[in-house]
Amino acid sequence: MAPCNPWKIFGYVSLLYYFYSIIGILMSFILVSSLVYFTDGLKDLTFANRIMIRDCYWAFIFATKFIPAIKRNRDKTPNQLLRETTEKYPNRKALVDAETGQSLTFNEIQIFINKLGHVIKSFGYNPGDKIALFLRNELEYVPIWLGLNKIGIQVGLINFNLQGKSLEHCLTVVDFKGIICSPNLVKVLKNTDFHEKSGVKIFIFGDESFEGDYKDLKRLINDQKDSSPVGDDIKGPKGTPLLMYTSGSTGKPKAARVTNEKILGPFISNEVLTNTPEDVVYCALPFYHGAGGVGGMSPMIYNGCTTIIRKKFSASNFISDCVKHDVTWVVYIGELWKYLLSQPPRDTDRRHKIRIAVGNGLRKNMVGPVKKRFGVQRIVELYGATDGNAVMINLDNVPGAVGFYYFLFPFLNQNCLVKVDVETGEIIRDENGRAILCKPGEVGLIVGLIRQDRGFEGYVNNAKDTEKKIIRNLFNDGDSAVNSGDLLVMDEYRNVFFVDRIGDTFRWRGENVATTEVENIMSSVISTAEDVVVYPVPIPGEGGNAGMAYIREKENQQFSIKGVAQSLLEELPKYAIPMFIRIGRNLDQTGTFKYQKSALKKEKYDLKSCNKDDVIYVYDVTKKDYVILDAELQVKIENGQMRF
Repeated sequence: MAPCNPWKIFGYVSLLYYFYSIIGILMSFILVSSLVYFTDGLKDLTFANRIMIRDCYWAFIFATKFIPAIKRNRDKTPNQLLRETTEKYPNRKALVDAETGQSLTFNEIQIFINKLGHVIKSFGYNPGDKIALFLRNELEYVPIWLGLNKIGIQVGLINFNLQGKSLEHCLTVVDFKGIICSPNLVKVLKNTDFHEKSGVKIFIFGDESFEGDYKDLKRLINDQKDSSPVGDDIKGPKGTPLLMYTSGSTGKPKAARVTNEKILGPFISNEVLTNTPEDVVYCALPFYHGAGGVGGMSPMIYNGCTTIIRKKFSASNFISDCVKHDVTWVVYIGELWKYLLSQPPRDTDRRHKIRIAVGNGLRKNMVGPVKKRFGVQRIVELYGATDGNAVMINLDNVPGAVGFYYFLFPFLNQNCLVKVDVETGEIIRDENGRAILCKPGEVGLIVGLIRQDRGFEGYVNNAKDTEKKIIRNLFNDGDSAVNSGDLLVMDEYRNVFFVDRIGDTFRWRGENVATTEVENIMSSVISTAEDVVVYPVPIPGEGGNAGMAYIREKENQQFSIKGVAQSLLEELPKYAIPMFIRIGRNLDQTGTFKYQKSALKKEKYDLKSCNKDDVIYVYDVTKKDYVILDAELQVKIENGQMRF
């Protein structure tokens, strides 16, 4: 056989390279030209190039990492994922308490889960039963719900700030057969009728002493000898391991079904966020929230990361904790950074190893200051809702964005923005009765399309609100989507930004506040009120909107502010009480007897705009009481000199 001529081979390779380069250049010009032609008024190639590179890169990542991970894990439960992780890192610390230094290894978590399963089964609980978790951020919080899931128990995660009627509602809206409670929350639980409900067992979990005829769950688990595997998990993507509460767009909190399929999303997102088993995660968010209890725990369960927890967020200790534990990954809500920025500068501000922050609610104007002071260069802002199916993620590190829409590959978009009447929340439809997609710069409602692989499980024991959440015949006959209740906007590069919430819910201190619920509580607390209207108002320098209440007095009755703050704090969590209370007797109504909140929102707490006969009170956090708002105090508020 004739010897191989290397120059000939080089020539052939060069020819092929030249050929494919020419084809590549031609294809690039065709794509760029098409993009410029089909995009309204966007004529510069820089824009087209930016769109193409981003769309192609993330479509490639989506196809090569995200989709294969979904296929591998589609039918797995959180317990199955944790079990696989434990086999890899049995003796690695999984959870560490930043305050006490106590920790649990992955193997210790598995033993705890199995022991808990045996204990709960011994009390006669069966798969499908529901147990409420009314705990603070304990080291064992997540292992507890995993252990209950292991034997098929659905777990309701209760906000530990709730009390009075709000807590009672959350405990009674679901048919719970038991509750696991922190020792220091027993007193709060006793003040509800649920405490006396027959057939409901109450377990206390914690180290503090308590009084009463309750089951000491921590002791029972420690005394349990059998740590063999127990139960069979909640199988399949449609299994419902968790019930998480949300204010929704109207009324009292609703218990949303959180399926294995929904939980899997944050877990798999670690594939595209370059999370590694060597990362150390810091989570000081409440575990009853999806952001803290699911998103914050996903790197630990899915990848084997050590996760540092703190029972209560501390602005003064946040960075020092991260330095001490070599944290590389933090989870946040937007307000967290505001509190950190308000701390006096320290030499530890940049001594940490944080390389990525993941969360939601960080305003665009705060991204720069956060990066400048703390040196966190990658901030991954998310969009999602406990009771929705629309999810977005800012993979491209665009300041303030929550994600982007593909232009070249629109079939990859799992949700869309549609035109909506921001006052009524009604979708604007064309002459054919179809929804209209928003163009760049148009504020719209984000809706998640309901498909076979992306369903909507709705709320427990609430078919009415479940149906209200669904939009029918959106773009075609028979199709449907989930109404998020959120307003977002898209810029010219298809980056998407959060704007506000529609209707009766607003966000304050990282929590959603339902105005209807606050109105009901205030009406029962304030006997001289003929009507109560609650609405959000912005405060300079504060993230989100604070609550303001207009109280229309009854005829021949005199309102007294004395004791109102204390009464509200007994019935509502602190973040839900109105920061402003306005007293008056003139309140405009529509023809259908609805109060015109838009006028109240416009007037806010401005003494010059409001009726001169009205009296306005503002909540003073130092006095823990309401004080009269005067011109001097209003100037302080407008200059950001008053704490809220």
